[in-house]
Amino acid sequence: MHVNSSASMLIQKLVGEQTLFFTLSQQKNCKELAEFFLENGADPDILNESGETPLHLALSNRSYQTAEFLVTKEINLCLKDMEENTVLHLAAKLEESKFLELLIGKYQSLDLSIDEENEDGMTALCNAIKSSRGTNVELLLFAGALPNLNFIRGDGYLKFLKLEKYLANVFTLSQKDFCVGSEDSKQILYKFGFNIDWKKRLGEEALHYAVEEGLVYVVKLLITYNFDVNGLNKEGQTPLMLANSIEIFLLLLSAGASQNSEYSDGNTWLHITAKDKSREIVKHALKEDPKLINKPNKLGETALHIAVKNDNANIVELLLNLNADPNIENKEAKTPIDYAIANLNKINLCSEDEFGKMESNSTNNVELLMKHSAKIDLLDDNGILKEELNFFYKSSKLVELLLKEKNFNVHAADAKGLTPLHHAAKCGNLEVLQLLLREGADVNAEDSNGNTSLHYADEGGGHVVSFLIEYSSDINHKNMDGDTPLHFSSQKIEPEISKILLAKRACPDLTNSDGNTPLQLAIIDLYVVNEIGPFSIWKERLHLLEIAQLLIDHSFELNRQNNNGDTALHLAVSKGEFEIVKALIAREAEISLTNKREVNRPSSSISKNASIHRTNKDGNTPLQLTIKEMYRSRCLDGTDISFEIDRLMKIAQLLIDHASKLDRQNNNGDTALHLAVLANELEIVEKLIERREIWLSETLNSSDQAIKSRKRKRSSDF
Repeated sequence: MHVNSSASMLIQKLVGEQTLFFTLSQQKNCKELAEFFLENGADPDILNESGETPLHLALSNRSYQTAEFLVTKEINLCLKDMEENTVLHLAAKLEESKFLELLIGKYQSLDLSIDEENEDGMTALCNAIKSSRGTNVELLLFAGALPNLNFIRGDGYLKFLKLEKYLANVFTLSQKDFCVGSEDSKQILYKFGFNIDWKKRLGEEALHYAVEEGLVYVVKLLITYNFDVNGLNKEGQTPLMLANSIEIFLLLLSAGASQNSEYSDGNTWLHITAKDKSREIVKHALKEDPKLINKPNKLGETALHIAVKNDNANIVELLLNLNADPNIENKEAKTPIDYAIANLNKINLCSEDEFGKMESNSTNNVELLMKHSAKIDLLDDNGILKEELNFFYKSSKLVELLLKEKNFNVHAADAKGLTPLHHAAKCGNLEVLQLLLREGADVNAEDSNGNTSLHYADEGGGHVVSFLIEYSSDINHKNMDGDTPLHFSSQKIEPEISKILLAKRACPDLTNSDGNTPLQLAIIDLYVVNEIGPFSIWKERLHLLEIAQLLIDHSFELNRQNNNGDTALHLAVSKGEFEIVKALIAREAEISLTNKREVNRPSSSISKNASIHRTNKDGNTPLQLTIKEMYRSRCLDGTDISFEIDRLMKIAQLLIDHASKLDRQNNNGDTALHLAVLANELEIVEKLIERREIWLSETLNSSDQAIKSRKRKRSSDF
């Protein structure tokens, strides 16, 4: 293909912009285009940003025709990409071996090395083996490629894993099993360069590591090259102690690994395997010596003690099925079930699913041991589950076993008056609740403080609340403090529970013995959250705000005053909760009600700098409370004070805008204006005077209109 000089100059410009690379990278088998560019001055050895030549790209895209064409040209086959791969590295990984054969011939004709390493230490032969390209492997070996294991380097697991996979590929390609001691296996290892100093390459404890990680091929390799199968690591362990694969376990035994009948601490081989080994290994140990099953170590512990302590449920089940005695006491007078219960106690707070179920290995161990007649005192003299075992109510399996206890009483109450159903409601497992109700448990039974199981259900979760509501006779039942279940839920951090109760007609306006409604309690709890920390529990704060808003929306009596005379609005104002104040005003909460609480307050009879800690019955409106809170805040130090004052200012302005009686006096005779002047709150003073002028103007206008109306009426009378 011939072009004129102008076209040639344009082509050279395009070549300078690496158009050739773009073409080769986007299209397959574009031999004619490559030929066109090369005939018009393109550099066949030009590199792109990744250090790739056109031939690298052609091979990466499986463009064999293009690659074959480029090889016939005067190109530099020694060039490497950014990962130091030559084109031979890439060709060795390809399924099509024809091109590799062509390339090897080119290398040989130019007397180039076919054993170049890339940055990972991989040669073309290594790539062919790693990619399982058997024909390519044979081509390279026939061409004199030298086996190279320099890529087996680095630290830790990755190095061993590379070796494991490489060995597997070698024997797969050789169509032979790796058999320790086999001459065929030794020849294959020699052929592929595995006859090196593996202790120097992998370390003295390489066999221990390979055994523990379950790397079968590496274990076979190291046994073949005379690693000591009875050698001790730094922890004093032999490889056999670390084996968890029955294949590796038997492999070590066949290589001469020793199973000591007893170690210095009195542990037998069964004790060691019972800790964390597979069932097959434990079975093998017992098959060798069945008498080991109940043999104690120096601490008096049997293999069953060890398996239970380590939560190895599979081995616990196996040992019990093979007649291990569950009632042997160790030197601390503890049987295996004592450890199973101790483990359950450790995990019972963090192992529940969304329905409160707790089915762990420890649960299974307790169940297994009890089914195999393990002796344990679950109940006290009154037929009540012992207090330290109350976590049993998290597991339906354990409760099923508990119900089979002869003296268990489903109605019995503990020292605090809690019945099994109370405990189950707290634990949150629906299956347990169903089991207890089926046995006749009373959902309306009260504890010593008058709480029913529905009061405790908020600890178990929304699913428990929904379930027990259907069985409860009174959703608004008050305990001895006057709290209903809704009072309890309003102080929790799960809005969903309050939603469920309100949807089932729980009354939001009932008061407890302090005169507080659920809404008032929610606002009080918001203040506690604020006091604990600014950021650590903001999520809890948001949930409490959601609960407060929910209760505002459902309440019919927002102006209820508690025993201190505080309405929800008083409390929201005193806590600086602007959003709640706004929501309450939107629901037309009464702004002018006065409280009767004894609080710290500034007195109009003292100077600005006098103490604010005198107490008296104040009778303040929410606005007066807000101004006093601003005064108090300005007398304090701290980084959050300006934020607090800004919030209170917003609340004050909101109350002024909505108040109809700004001149109400508290018990000390102070109006809001008195307090604002005393607190030096100029902005509030101006706002109050402005509202007063508007009020006076409206009042005068109303009076004028009334007088005119009367005059007209008198005229008409005449």
